[in-house]
Parts: sequence; structure tokens; C-alpha cells
Amino acid sequence: MGNLVKQFILKLVLASGIAVPLGGVATDIADDTRPHDRMDGQISNAHHATQILAALSRNSQLHAFDFSVSVAVDQVVLGGIVDDDISKKLAERIAIEVRGINFVVNHIVVDANYIRLQHAISE
Repeated sequence: MGNLVKQFILKLVLASGIAVPLGGVATDIADDTRPHDRMDGQISNAHHATQILAALSRNSQLHAFDFSVSVAVDQVVLGGIVDDDISKKLAERIAIEVRGINFVVNHIVVDANYIRLQHAISE
């Protein structure tokens, strides 16, 4: 895995760890749900998103693309641009194979003229 990918994943994990505990404080006070349960769900969502991004970056066909991943409970929404339909379907398959994920909404756009990330092309 390239250094840029490792740095990205590390930043994502660190940001998730900071944002999740702080991000829900105001809403936890405002409603009657248990803060602990809400935080567990947010951490689980961030964990699933990180797992999916890491799996996509490890795949030799997909590591050069820039994906977005959002998770809510057991549903994933994928975004990004790839250069062929095979890559789009592969990204979806990788996401659905993560334990705890049951649904994938694939908003990845296929653009045959898309140029993959430069650092990945030179590897």
C-alpha cells in the first residue's frame, strides 16, 4: 500500500475518533436517546467506512481511484468516479463483503475519459 494511502487511512481513523465523540454531544443532550448507544453506532459506522476504504485501496484495480464512503447502520453509499463498469461493480462487491453491511447504494460514476490519480499510475 502506498504511503499516501496509508496516510489517508490514518487521517481518516484519527478524524473519526475525534469527530465521533465530539460531534454528537449537542444532539445527545437535545433528545432522549442514550448517548452511549448513539456513540457506539457512530463508531461502528466509521469503522465500517474505514474497512471499506482500506479494502478499496488494497485492490490493484481500484487503488488509483478516489472513492467516498458513507455508512449508516448496515447500508453503504459509495461515490467517486471510475473509468469502467467493471471497476464500479468491483467496488460494490468489496463493500458488500464487509461483515455487517447488508446494502450498498452505488453512486459511483463511470467516465471512460477519467484519468486515475497520478501517484497510482506511476507505481
